[in-house]
Amino acid sequence: MLFRQIHDLKTNKNYQFKGIKGLALPLLLAEIINNNQGLNLVLTESAHESIVLEEELELCAPELKDKIFHFPAWDTLPYDVFSPNPEIVSQRLAFLHNISQNIDSGILIIPTNNLMQRLS
Repeated sequence: MLFRQIHDLKTNKNYQFKGIKGLALPLLLAEIINNNQGLNLVLTESAHESIVLEEELELCAPELKDKIFHFPAWDTLPYDVFSPNPEIVSQRLAFLHNISQNIDSGILIIPTNNLMQRLS
């Protein structure tokens, strides 16, 4: 029943799903991506949650691996005196480069804290 309703979702709309447990969320997101063109933004509460969601999506829908874009957290505190891990910096730059290209469809997974930080 739920997947039948997904087919009726319109593009360019905002949807909010709550209370979805286990692997139901990645299966739902995979179905949405397969049925709707364009980029889909998923906001997570934490960096850990976004990593887990990315891994579950790749497990449930391996054909979407090239359409999943994760924006990693800096993994440092604002008052830390050392620089972020170079691997994280390169992942963030790769994310920004990928979304600047002409991407037809996919999913952007971003922790809400990352939206509040400066990019540089």
